[in-house]
Amino acid sequence: MYTLRQFIRINCITKRDIDEFVNLVSGKHLSLRDIELLAHGYFKGPDEFREQIKSGNIAWD
Repeated sequence: MYTLRQFIRINCITKRDIDEFVNLVSGKHLSLRDIELLAHGYFKGPDEFREQIKSGNIAWD
């Protein structure tokens, strides 16, 4: 949760957006660093990046 706190305070991201992100990345056996990178892309990146995460494309190959 500390990783996501910065997005809540600075960018006024809603609880619903945070919950959606957590549901999308949970259970994927990601490291904290991977989750942090995804969070930055999801909340600060382009819409295309957000859509990739929503479609389940989070592989780091």
